[in-house]
Amino acid sequence: MNLKKPLLREAIIIPLRKDYIDPVQNVLIVKNSEGRHFLPYESIIRLEASSNYTHIYCVEKHIFISRTLKSIEDQLPTVLFVRIHAKHLVNIKFLSSISNGHLFLSNGEVLKISRARSSQLKKISIK
Repeated sequence: MNLKKPLLREAIIIPLRKDYIDPVQNVLIVKNSEGRHFLPYESIIRLEASSNYTHIYCVEKHIFISRTLKSIEDQLPTVLFVRIHAKHLVNIKFLSSISNGHLFLSNGEVLKISRARSSQLKKISIK
């Protein structure tokens, strides 16, 4: 005889959209040779691809991991991160301005925007 637990209605609701941000799990978890890193979305400035590796630039540190940028992009919410180039994924909270095909970050960095991705940036309002 199998006994089944009653299902709670709250347990059935699972967000299926990438633009959903769970307030409890707003952290990117990555692993490298130094160990496991828990990176809050607010601290990630940008991510840069380097072949099958990715540089993650945070407010306080820089992490180098052996994962593709695409695999990490799939884990991040689209409402906070935008792909501006094949090599660059940027947190929109750190955008300062956009001018002549370049994106200026609040930390002083300047990144080139690809022509194919420039249409995505027109939808973003910089605060």
